[in-house]
Amino acid sequence: MKLLLKLFILCIIIKKIVEFFLKLHNKENILIDINNNRKYILVDNNKLIGTGSFLENHISWVFILPEYQNQGYGSKIMDFLENKIKLNYDYSVLESSIPSKEFYKNRNYEKLDKKSMLINNGLEFSFDVLKKNLN
Repeated sequence: MKLLLKLFILCIIIKKIVEFFLKLHNKENILIDINNNRKYILVDNNKLIGTGSFLENHISWVFILPEYQNQGYGSKIMDFLENKIKLNYDYSVLESSIPSKEFYKNRNYEKLDKKSMLINNGLEFSFDVLKKNLN
């Protein structure tokens, strides 16, 4: 019974986190980034498979469709974003959730800080702030 309760609570937490990110990555915010030349897309065979954004030296919204993950596409987006940032800055920063932490570690990002924010009805969401020297 305790295991079932824990699974139920975990499902509720995951649902709230997904709802938060859907609101954050809404069509309006994506269009703002596109209009400000901050959103870049990755296309393969005329199919949009990934996105990435940056503002100054802060990378955000890196996403690859699940069926295209682990095929080097995330690295292509990150290489592009880091090269754009490198034109004006010596380092890049980003926030990392648990699933992407290993990907960024393999790209030589180091943990600067751990932060959290309250989302959906007081749920606390924790993430790491990472930094990579680009020189």
